[in-house]
Amino acid sequence: MPSVHHPVDAALVRAVGVLAALLMCAGCDTHEVRIAPPPAAAPGEPGDQSFTISVIGVTIIKDPLAETVIRNPLPLEVPISCLRREATGAMSRYENDVRTPLPWYQRFPADMISDPLPWTFTAHAEAAIELSPVPTADLAALAASARADGYARIDVRPQAHPPAAAPGTAP
Repeated sequence: MPSVHHPVDAALVRAVGVLAALLMCAGCDTHEVRIAPPPAAAPGEPGDQSFTISVIGVTIIKDPLAETVIRNPLPLEVPISCLRREATGAMSRYENDVRTPLPWYQRFPADMISDPLPWTFTAHAEAAIELSPVPTADLAALAASARADGYARIDVRPQAHPPAAAPGTAP
């Protein structure tokens, strides 16, 4: 039986080559979170930046005045925790979770069209660290309130050592 060869159309080969090149040059989707640093203290006000600690995600930020940018191809959820101790001893803090949205072009079936395109699509999320003062509590007033509500029956005065029992007597 003779072998039959089918001629390959040159236009079809070019079309497949162009499609393969487009898929290899395809863009990507990224997620980006920008976190603005806490505001610096105004001149003449107490508040030294050296007493500020920020934890973003799992990273301790060494420069409290630098903006933090986190990028990932997957959606992000970044926890933020910031503490500042003022020169007066007062504390301020900020807690937040920043999430990047999942845009429509990353959901099925739109992602089948947007993924092969040669552009990069970015989902943004931003946060600014805004410190709020931590209220201080008076230990004596807190203990009195707890005792009045029936939760505590303690004396707020610290005792160095409880009185020792006489030898040979039961406590």
